[in-house]
Amino acid sequence: MEIMGIDPGDHMGYTFATFNEDKTLTVQSTGIVETYALGMTFIQNVIMGADLDVMVVEDYIINPKVYGHDHQGDRGSTLRQIGALELVCGLGLIEMVKQMPTVKPPGYGFLGKKYSRGKTGQHAWDSMAHLAYYLVTKKGMQPLA
Repeated sequence: MEIMGIDPGDHMGYTFATFNEDKTLTVQSTGIVETYALGMTFIQNVIMGADLDVMVVEDYIINPKVYGHDHQGDRGSTLRQIGALELVCGLGLIEMVKQMPTVKPPGYGFLGKKYSRGKTGQHAWDSMAHLAYYLVTKKGMQPLA
């Protein structure tokens, strides 16, 4: 199964991987796309051409009480990226799985790593944590640690 994890936002983290028949994970590539504009180009030029079965995406729900954010002046770039990914999945008949950010800590645990809330530069790891959480809880993969 060809699978992708996405941590959307202005610094979009991504992981392309294969979930093998023996229930092991092979990571093909991972990284961070550094701006919203480049993220949208990445969606158009890379993700649309990928042969994917499943895309696991961190969902984003505006809630002014979460972490003290009031979202005033928020352009909704993360929401727009998720919408673009929904379109790509719909056009390509790719199963889209949305997960709340709250699954990242156990996902990191399944990777044998410790989650640090608010740590910068973690977007690629966040995308892998979402993949790991999905594969362990839904597809029978054993945690890596």
